[in-house]
Amino acid sequence: MNATALVSGDRIEVWGSVQAQTAIQNVMAHIAGTTPDKVAVNTSMLGGGLGRRSEVDFVLDAVLLAKAIPGEPVKVMWTREDDVQNGKYRPLTVNRRPTLTPRSPGRSITWLADRRREPTPINTLDQHFNLQESASGMPAGGFFMPRMTPT
Repeated sequence: MNATALVSGDRIEVWGSVQAQTAIQNVMAHIAGTTPDKVAVNTSMLGGGLGRRSEVDFVLDAVLLAKAIPGEPVKVMWTREDDVQNGKYRPLTVNRRPTLTPRSPGRSITWLADRRREPTPINTLDQHFNLQESASGMPAGGFFMPRMTPT
């Protein structure tokens, strides 16, 4: 886990392999006493983040350190041991996606998604910053989402 941050006046710039750009903008703006539109998030490629990079904890470390040294970029790198020790609990999730198919082969007309998740917070900052959903975009509990997708 690593992130680089630069705090200059009321502006923040962050670089990292992240999955929750909007959450980063909101949380870092709150921490630095500015507005989300003054937080730039530069996302680098990330293979196999699998949701862990939707947490903002490692970015928070970089921004807090950069805030203490204005105008200087600060890079924070967590060791694998730090990441495993400080990783977040990932609750069980169930996704069901039945598809209704017409008599014509190869044509799918409806996709129904029913997603359920344990109501434990995936992102520890959700409640503190009143974020509507977890950084993964899935609210606690469940929801039903019909889709019409002619192919």
